[in-house]
Amino acid sequence: MVVIDIRHNYTSQYSFRRTRRSISTPRELSPASGTVFNNFPRNTILKWSTVSGLAKYGVEIDCYHCCQRGRWCTDVGRTWKVQDNVTNTSYNFNFVGAQPDRWRVWAIDNNGNTSAKSRW
Repeated sequence: MVVIDIRHNYTSQYSFRRTRRSISTPRELSPASGTVFNNFPRNTILKWSTVSGLAKYGVEIDCYHCCQRGRWCTDVGRTWKVQDNVTNTSYNFNFVGAQPDRWRVWAIDNNGNTSAKSRW
């Protein structure tokens, strides 16, 4: 017995998978890790490498002793300062005092996709 399958009315199904372009993480340039500021007010300029073709950058600054004594703000579930609409490769701010701080940066493309955050 021979079975012949003749299809006259059928549809094809296609699956599309959007591939997300990997966005490079900016690299911190200055101030160098371990830099100590002794001036007051503590005007601080953060600088990082350019990631081409991006709309903006985000910067997070963390503070030690600011949210809870002996802890980083992020360690107790809080944020000290986040700026996510920086359009150049530097950010200038006045830090609150003489306690330690740390920072990290990430890139944001025109669609709102973000790179991984740099290390603290």
